[in-house]
Amino acid sequence: MGKQYRATAEANSRNPQDWGRAMAWAMSDLSTQALADDSHERLFGEDLVLRVSPTDEGVEIALSWEAPDGVERSDTGAIVMGTGHDDDVADPEEGAAHPT
Repeated sequence: MGKQYRATAEANSRNPQDWGRAMAWAMSDLSTQALADDSHERLFGEDLVLRVSPTDEGVEIALSWEAPDGVERSDTGAIVMGTGHDDDVADPEEGAAHPT
């Protein structure tokens, strides 16, 4: 299994037509966590998981993505191929990744 990344954002409405901005924030955060700034296209064709959970005033939008085995985000933001051993993978820069 590859590393999982997760991003959340809140919408202050329970109507789906009002969730666009929260979805965009979550997608932007997810791509920043997992990918170099210029490689957002790496998500093209990938399966993302969307979870919508009710809150007191609206909903929480959560997006998650499991990177393919051997693909990790380096401290410089570049996607590098790992050896497949967890002890060989450098931790992503602090605050950049939220593995689940």
